[in-house]
Amino acid sequence: MKFTSVPLLVLLLAAAPALAQKVEIKPVLNVNPPPIATDKTVAYDYDIVYVRAPRYGDDKQSNWAEVFHPTVLDPGADLMLLHPDGNEELLVEGGQGSVADPYISFDGEWVYYAKFHNAEKGAPAAEAGSDLYKMHLPSRRIVQLTHGEFTPNTGAADWSRNHQFPVFNLGPCPLPGGRLMFTSNRQGYKPLKGYTTANLQLFVMDNDGKNVECIGHLNVNAALHPTILKDGRVLFSTYESQGRRDIRIWGLWSIHPDGSNWAPVISAFSHDLAVHFQTQLSDGSLIVEEYYNLNNNGFGTYLKLPPHARQGYAGFGSADPEDSRNLRLAGRSSMGHIFPMKFSPDGIEMLTPFARSSDWAAEPSVRADKESPRVGKVTHPSGAPDNHLLTVWSPGPATTNTAPRLPAVDGGIYLLKDGQPIEEPGQMLLIKNDPRYNECWPRAVVSYERIYGVAEPQRIAPTANDGKLSPHLPEGTPFGLVGTSSFYKRESYPGGGVPEGTVTAAWTGGRDDSGYENLGPFFSDSGGNWTSQGADVGKYGNDEIHAVRILAMEGTTNASGQRFRNHANERLRILGEIPLRKFHEGKQPLDPDGNPDTSFLAKIPADVAFTFQTLDRHGLVLNMSQTWHQLRPGEVRHDCGGCHAHSQQPTLFEETAAARPDYQLFDLTHHVPLLADKSRDETGPQWDSENKTGLRLTDATVVNVEYHRDIVPIFQRSCIACHSEKNGARPAAGLVLDDETEVAGLPGSYYRLAWESEKGWIDVKFGPPPISRSGTWGQPNGSRYVRKFQARRSLLAWKLMGRRMDGWSNDDFPSAATPGDFTTLTQAGERIWREDLTEREQHRLREQADLDYTGSIMPPPAAVKAGKVQPLSDEDRRTIFRWIDLGCPVDLDHALVTPERPSYGWLGDDKRPTLTIAAPAPGANAAVTRILIGMDDYYTGLDLSSFSVTTDFPVGDAPPGTNLATQFLQKSRGAWELRLPAPMTRAGRIAVSVKDNQGNISELVRSFNVEPAAK
Repeated sequence: MKFTSVPLLVLLLAAAPALAQKVEIKPVLNVNPPPIATDKTVAYDYDIVYVRAPRYGDDKQSNWAEVFHPTVLDPGADLMLLHPDGNEELLVEGGQGSVADPYISFDGEWVYYAKFHNAEKGAPAAEAGSDLYKMHLPSRRIVQLTHGEFTPNTGAADWSRNHQFPVFNLGPCPLPGGRLMFTSNRQGYKPLKGYTTANLQLFVMDNDGKNVECIGHLNVNAALHPTILKDGRVLFSTYESQGRRDIRIWGLWSIHPDGSNWAPVISAFSHDLAVHFQTQLSDGSLIVEEYYNLNNNGFGTYLKLPPHARQGYAGFGSADPEDSRNLRLAGRSSMGHIFPMKFSPDGIEMLTPFARSSDWAAEPSVRADKESPRVGKVTHPSGAPDNHLLTVWSPGPATTNTAPRLPAVDGGIYLLKDGQPIEEPGQMLLIKNDPRYNECWPRAVVSYERIYGVAEPQRIAPTANDGKLSPHLPEGTPFGLVGTSSFYKRESYPGGGVPEGTVTAAWTGGRDDSGYENLGPFFSDSGGNWTSQGADVGKYGNDEIHAVRILAMEGTTNASGQRFRNHANERLRILGEIPLRKFHEGKQPLDPDGNPDTSFLAKIPADVAFTFQTLDRHGLVLNMSQTWHQLRPGEVRHDCGGCHAHSQQPTLFEETAAARPDYQLFDLTHHVPLLADKSRDETGPQWDSENKTGLRLTDATVVNVEYHRDIVPIFQRSCIACHSEKNGARPAAGLVLDDETEVAGLPGSYYRLAWESEKGWIDVKFGPPPISRSGTWGQPNGSRYVRKFQARRSLLAWKLMGRRMDGWSNDDFPSAATPGDFTTLTQAGERIWREDLTEREQHRLREQADLDYTGSIMPPPAAVKAGKVQPLSDEDRRTIFRWIDLGCPVDLDHALVTPERPSYGWLGDDKRPTLTIAAPAPGANAAVTRILIGMDDYYTGLDLSSFSVTTDFPVGDAPPGTNLATQFLQKSRGAWELRLPAPMTRAGRIAVSVKDNQGNISELVRSFNVEPAAK
């Protein structure tokens, strides 16, 4: 059936309401793209490489790679070459395996691709992985680039008792200069959250498979499909579910080919949508897809945005739903509603507004007739000559979730003209669609120059690590510098705008239609704060900002069985707590915005994922960045311009106190500074007496806070006299703090204190039950006593401080006069629960309620005076606060550790040493006169007896293969150098390895050649 083309009016309503607006949509859409030969304005004269995947008819869905199933494909997907006349050739047969991820070389003569060796369901692990290949198209010669290399952390698990899981090498992306970026799970980490099947990290190598190096140390969860841009940056999708964020969200980031200068392109601020599959048009515009994970087989809608924000404009809109800069996305909804895209990149628009990204069947072509053909969805965009876009489109519902689900996806290859938005599928041009197959991954077989006007993307020089960027970073260093200009400039409030005359986004006190701004502890904040966009702990003013905590972050080796728990599902260790307040002659110096200067600069380990927590003077977290960051060796990053300052021009670091030559750098690679009370201040005159807290320096390079080692001794000294069942009396508030009986695999007291909400059910015998209708404490709370990562909002912290700490009073929210009894809900002394309230009104009251602070400080002063318990020290309180703000870590391996068996739990080291070869560089070198190596291990330290350096060429009297480690001299802390007796005049190979004291090994192999500069 043919349908007449009528425009669909859905784009960019300048004054749309805060959340959703009904859009009037024209009733008829054309779902029949004409053949490309009918449009004589399109020069379709090139071959197309594509993947021909099985299709099982209209009644059975096939498997498509998408963010949560990047490694789950149907067997038998072939690599094909399609000619403009419609004829085609088989390039690589899928067989039991499958081909995926084709990418054309810059000269147009090679196609890189991934090949799954055995894609049959239930295939043995050793057969089920994938490797990277390249084919020379003129000669059909195939070169295998990877060979299933498996390089897990050797000291973080007993691999002898765990079979090797499949190794997936995927997403080959050529880089200028003859290198290749790709993703791989070869390091053996498992995803932190449960929805994706493999923890893929970014790697680079030469395009012959040599000089492999991990550059994605911030990929603690997963990364997918690197895509090179004309300016040399690489886009990649990242699984951004750190901390308490929604476990379904994927954002789009950019990174330099050496792993430096990461930056958000489209941040993951929606609850359940992935930004994945991206390309660039001839005019430089980026085309990215947004889709709902799992149920849509990777089909969604396209967004179009410029590669950079316009000159003089902020990069993004704000969190305010009414910000006119934020795109209204028709594709995110059902039935014609539109929703704002918070923090929209500058200049973004919809390219395919007819297609939905949400978890719904595609729109019917005739809105008044639900049985009419559906308009389908798009996937796999690819830039083509003349600013055209190749795409895969499937008609029909294109979903497996909501009815209608059939007919099944039928992917075909189509072209969108001129990079312009289209209002219906009929405006595309059909290239190929055989209903017996799913055609996917189309790639124009042309040179890069034909599409983009240049022979290859711009070459971005790697971080030199030559000691010239900062005097704090000598050449060859394994460290980097990180800082920022302001903690006043922030947009961490969910849904907040920036009031005129300030730089700080503020909570307005309102609630949107979903109620996500209800900040009572019983409320599940899955709608906004912490799980989607914001990360503010209650209500506070800028004057409470006191310090920043930098956390190192570790993933978990797949074979370890995760012998620990915390609310982030990953190890978080303290690198340091850095004071931000500065004083000069009794006054605080001002930053360029006219606010007290809160800039900082710190030296931290390179190649270690890290994040930030903003602290008040008590050491309580005020807000937390829930994103992984990294520095490469020798890198300096202080250009973020503020804390979550998305929609404002950055405050220049160069104009702040931390950039001054007399600023005292905080070296977190040498010791850990921790906030303390004034009596314990160890820093001397540089920490001005006008600050109300002190700073103490530890000898360690990292600080852990763990339940058994650090929290239980405090409870034993000061708490269990009142909180124990062993004396036969009922413990205070029903809270037992000395019960080691296992509950759900956890110590009983730990479970009731920190974990009882995690599984969605509560054992009320441990104390007063929650009053929410769901019968839980809500997602922000681990229990009645602890709010996840939010000591400032936790009842336990209030009791230790003797007052409420979250910026509100007991009267600001309803609370139960009798704990656990929702019929006693009161507010400001008045009973507000009434039986005549509607069920909805009663439900909202129960969900809005919070806990009150009542009684006295703990431990009770009377018990301390009587000698029944010991008083808590300031450091005891700060330790408990740190424990809560790190997600309540508990080591489940503590009882099994022996001198012969290292810890695989929280206190275990699951991060290999930082190792870098600063000289010689990979590939061409003008001269090679030395080997310069940087190495460090931020946690357990280096095992220098394991240090090994071998070459395939003689060095003085040492023949090839000799371990040259003893000939290296330490040039600076972390940097080691060997001067060669004579300059190298030919190509060579260097292999370097070192272990940490946990037994994890880092290895690098550097192949190089010598090409003297032309005179």
